[in-house]
Amino acid sequence: MNMFCTLLDVGKAVFCCLLYSQDIDEARLTEFGWPGLSGRPGHLVSSSDHPLRLVRSPGQCVRSESTGWSRRSVIWSVQTGESTGPGWLVRSPGQFVRSDRGNDQARLTRSRSPGQFRSVGPVARSVRPFRPVNRTGPVDRITIVGMGQVGLGCVCAILNQDICGTLALIDIAAKKLEGEAKDFQQGSAFHQHTQILASDTYDVSENSDMVVITAGVAQQPGESRLSLVDRNANILKKIMPEVLKYSPNATILIVSNPCDIMTAIAAKLAGPDFPQGKVFGAGTCLDTSRFQTLIAQTMDLDPKNVHGYIIGEHGDSSIPVWSSVRVGALPLLEPGEEPNETLQKIHKNVVNSAYDIISLKGYTNWAIGMSTAYICKDHLAH
Repeated sequence: MNMFCTLLDVGKAVFCCLLYSQDIDEARLTEFGWPGLSGRPGHLVSSSDHPLRLVRSPGQCVRSESTGWSRRSVIWSVQTGESTGPGWLVRSPGQFVRSDRGNDQARLTRSRSPGQFRSVGPVARSVRPFRPVNRTGPVDRITIVGMGQVGLGCVCAILNQDICGTLALIDIAAKKLEGEAKDFQQGSAFHQHTQILASDTYDVSENSDMVVITAGVAQQPGESRLSLVDRNANILKKIMPEVLKYSPNATILIVSNPCDIMTAIAAKLAGPDFPQGKVFGAGTCLDTSRFQTLIAQTMDLDPKNVHGYIIGEHGDSSIPVWSSVRVGALPLLEPGEEPNETLQKIHKNVVNSAYDIISLKGYTNWAIGMSTAYICKDHLAH
């Protein structure tokens, strides 16, 4: 049965090749003129101008930039078009890889199932050494302190995006925490990889890569974020020593309101020896999302096609950067143009968004949860 894979040029002369279950030397090359016609997909064709091409479908050819063909090529997978690289196992049946041996000992293999290999021809006498497949997914550990509505929103968003390998949940309300943890654990069949742990003590957070602090007094209808400072600062003073004790190298993300003030307090509690920049707040990430969404709704567009930023302090003191706003690639305003009444109302609605939602349902949680997951994913990826 013909099996083929596409080989692309990665800065060096590499080419497309066809592997039969026979010796690779027995692969037949048929002379055709460019662009060439093929009898069946998977056949190799060549010409004087383009020595080697791989036919993907009748009448179509994919040419290499090589001046010849040899066994020293890096093989790319037909499913994804991404190189497995020397010494890697494949993840899907039918993908091709190459060992990291010398040029004259290149060994080509084809997988029957993920992590298993079958030799293709005498040139593939061995499949060692290969790097094992990563079957555990992400290995990062995230701890979320505070399982109120915001904490639950963060957990849900992080699980749905498969951001970490272990997710530790901490809250002083042990009974409620146990129920929430079991509820999330029983949905493990619907998300990948993540192990969920829960405790009312901080030992479960040991060696976390990232700690997200959402604990604090909830904002009540009509209450400003600044009114929460004293109460939430006292809570933070109890949390920070425990976090630093069990995860001294973790990055700490502050979500508790008022976010910017709490971040400054947390950085001070971490001490002068704690690396600068490893304590930061959610900032205006959510404000920016609200800003883009409200502009998109006004213009009947997809929010992903609207680009622009809110800077400054999260909430009432936020500042819209109108000069940064783009719809697609086009600026919303001309240089020096002031925002009209409609645009000014959009920013006002951004500021009042949390108050409106709290008046309707009593709290905000889903959007801030998605915003927090976005920050965690971006930070851990870089």
